[in-house]
Amino acid sequence: MKLIALTPAHNEADYIGATVDALLAQTRPPDEIIVVCDNCTDNTAVIAAKHGASVVTTVGNTGRKAGALNFALARVLPDLEDTDYVFIQDADTVLVPNFFELAFDCMATDNKIVVCGRYAAKPSRNPLIILQRNEFARDGRMTMRRTERTHILVGTSTMFPVSTLRHVSRAREAGEIPGSGYVYDPDSVTEDFRLTLDLKTLGYRTMSPNGAEAITDAMPTLSMLWAQRIRWMRGGIEDLRLYGWTPVTRGFHLRRAYIVFGAVSLLLTATVMTASVLEQGTIQISVPWLILTLIFIMSRVVEVRRAGKLGMLVAAIMLPEIGYNIFHQVVFIAAWFKSLSRKQAEWVET
Repeated sequence: MKLIALTPAHNEADYIGATVDALLAQTRPPDEIIVVCDNCTDNTAVIAAKHGASVVTTVGNTGRKAGALNFALARVLPDLEDTDYVFIQDADTVLVPNFFELAFDCMATDNKIVVCGRYAAKPSRNPLIILQRNEFARDGRMTMRRTERTHILVGTSTMFPVSTLRHVSRAREAGEIPGSGYVYDPDSVTEDFRLTLDLKTLGYRTMSPNGAEAITDAMPTLSMLWAQRIRWMRGGIEDLRLYGWTPVTRGFHLRRAYIVFGAVSLLLTATVMTASVLEQGTIQISVPWLILTLIFIMSRVVEVRRAGKLGMLVAAIMLPEIGYNIFHQVVFIAAWFKSLSRKQAEWVET
């Protein structure tokens, strides 16, 4: 059984060395690490080779990350057996040392399982990164509650049986799933989410084992975070529009409806509080509601223990996280308007 690690990279000289080193340091290291240099203008290829990776370079790729991955998969899959595995990860991501061990244990029970890592961000005192660390910690806790089932196969780190990738390619060619491309659809700006919908439609389960963390860089500035989340949200909206309403997409549509409900609820709450201040000069505080609020705060603090003391402090203050939630609601609304414009979505490297 072989394990091939593919890492698409576009000008990742600052990160690629640590990424390759972490792959080589696995308790079960890959049999080969291939860095796919896609339109690089820096020395990513030199550094990757120096750290022990094989390097391939795309030729005339205009399909963004999806195109680079299709290029690499078309080269490696013909030489692999159905029982082999391909691992795909971002070039700025570092795996915990036992990632592959955990992934293989999870996949050993069912050949219809695809495994991805859990988002984790490096410790930082940057308030925006702390908020993202809290977000990732809560996502991981929700995954645990769903018995390690994950809604989306994150692009940072996902392991596939070769038979699964071949199934996707055949199904796309036969029109069983929408879109174009070899495995990944280059027309989607969220190629990992599109592939998630493809796999679930074909009957696969998506899992994220406890402890299988993929440590990646969080967005340090609001403008970078805005660009990242607009791409994520708009891409998701457009992929769901392509698929329509199906048993697989129903949950995703309902979760987006919940975002709208949250935005409307927050607006109504702010309106009621403002009206109370204007009419009575104060806000009436109910003891039962105060107790419930304290319980709610305590719950949010406990949920982010994995993010550390700073994350717990930010959760206890609560106001920064309220602002962060409002930010996401604004992103969602903006992404909807951008999607309705029907203009070509901009792909941003994140």
